Amino acid sequence: PKLVVAIGDCGHCGGVFKDSYAVIGAVSKVIPVNYIVKGCPPKPIDILSGILHAITCS
Repeated sequence: PKLVVAIGDCGHCGGVFKDSYAVIGAVSKVIPVNYIVKGCPPKPIDILSGILHAITCS
């Protein structure tokens, strides 16, 4: 992918289920992440802002 945005705490660090056998963890453990939008769940405006920031800064 050209651009990867990890959205929410689950995408960022694994979230509340990070210790589960079924969770690998953060997206950044699998592929490089360009931008992270934190929150559980993140507000819609934060998601849009994060995507726009990732697009304009890359």
